[in-house]
Amino acid sequence: METIELNEFKPLPFGENPNQTAVIAKIDDSIDFEILSENKELEYIDYLNLSEAIKIVAEFFDVDCAVITNESHICSVALGANIQTAFEKSIDCDPISSFGATVGFSKEVDLELAKQIFAVNLKNVIAPSFSKNALEYFLDKNINIIKLNSPLQELLGFTTRDIKVTPFGALIQEQNSS
Repeated sequence: METIELNEFKPLPFGENPNQTAVIAKIDDSIDFEILSENKELEYIDYLNLSEAIKIVAEFFDVDCAVITNESHICSVALGANIQTAFEKSIDCDPISSFGATVGFSKEVDLELAKQIFAVNLKNVIAPSFSKNALEYFLDKNINIIKLNSPLQELLGFTTRDIKVTPFGALIQEQNSS
């Protein structure tokens, strides 16, 4: 079994519930990302939602894909002829769960898409890139913008183990890829 080293513990505003404390710890070989917005801190649930979103968009790195996650669950995934169509289809799949959710994209977010995203009232947006106009548009909005610096192809299979800490010990299993 390999060793996992935890570094750089960063406190989070709270855990899954407001009464819980939480931190995020950097691990070796974790993905490279930037938070481009200065609106608010990412919370525990945001990291869970972002993780679920990138697992899916990494699978579709070479096509136009949009995925919506909320409460650490995948709500909808859609492919399209372009990224706007994929986003519209993902919203149509589950418009209720998209409110305050996280959306992930496999391609660049441009100004037109940024306006569509803001109209839906999403909390987090993660993508490999954002056009300059889209970033300027998001600048004064209450939305977290996260840019993936790691290529999506490198994220395939990143999470190879599922780890749960129990009173009996740490349970470690391979991720279910079926």
